[in-house]
Amino acid sequence: MILDRDDMRVYLKQLQEGEERDRKDYDTGRTFFPQKPDLLFEVVLDYCFSKKLYDYGGELTLGYIALNILRENCLVTPMLFEKFRHKGYWKEAGELLLEHIFDSVLVYGENKCRKACEINQVQIGTTTITKEEFIQKYYKDDIYVVMYAYYSDWTIYGYFTEKSEAEKYCLAHPEMELDVETLHCLDHRQDLSKLRVAYRHTVSFRQCNKTWFADPKSNANNICKTINADQKENRYRIRVLDRNDCWDAKIEITIVSDCDDRAATVKTAQDLLYQYLDFCGNHPDRESAAEFSNLNKR
Repeated sequence: MILDRDDMRVYLKQLQEGEERDRKDYDTGRTFFPQKPDLLFEVVLDYCFSKKLYDYGGELTLGYIALNILRENCLVTPMLFEKFRHKGYWKEAGELLLEHIFDSVLVYGENKCRKACEINQVQIGTTTITKEEFIQKYYKDDIYVVMYAYYSDWTIYGYFTEKSEAEKYCLAHPEMELDVETLHCLDHRQDLSKLRVAYRHTVSFRQCNKTWFADPKSNANNICKTINADQKENRYRIRVLDRNDCWDAKIEITIVSDCDDRAATVKTAQDLLYQYLDFCGNHPDRESAAEFSNLNKR
């Protein structure tokens, strides 16, 4: 399965003629092409990412792509079902397919007749794309990260814009056991214009001897989380925690804001704290906290 970017709705599933689990899908896809393909892919929509279908969870077959290979050339024949055409799915699937073709050695054929080939040119309809053109268009802004990695232990030391310079840096520091990783620039890879960013902050307050103050330990550990601004969520939420040996009362205030400004958010949380205490008559509990939180939905 090819799935290079987590946020892509479309992915490609390579179907193997000889695999029992793929046989039905392969036979179905094969019927759409007059010539038997060297490689066959199913175009799949993981529609838990798609609001267009008003449904969540599951997969939907959008069509098939046949690849026929002649030496270093590859002929691509896409076939999307009519109701899925002109909706942007082929653009996503086509980019994923080109990445797969140009970034790997294609293996095709069966048993003793299997062949391996590195593709330098792809033809899709009347359009011809060379490997060099693809790299210039999609990878021209790549950076090459110098890092140390050992299982979950990893450290990034910096990056170069030229891969050879990054490799030279690794050679210059053999004692550090460095590696070079390529990071692709994702600018303009997907239409993100309809998404808006919001920030979720949590601010904690404790009461001791009838005095409320910000809880420095809890606040130091609270990290701002980026969320989709269109996500249905209260503008703020107040949570009352049970009393224990460390405090007489504790209140957590979570605020969703369009601005990533921690200091301003803490000030807003302080104002909300005293508004809530006035609302509940200085007797905080879970029921009044939920009622107060629902007064101002996003």
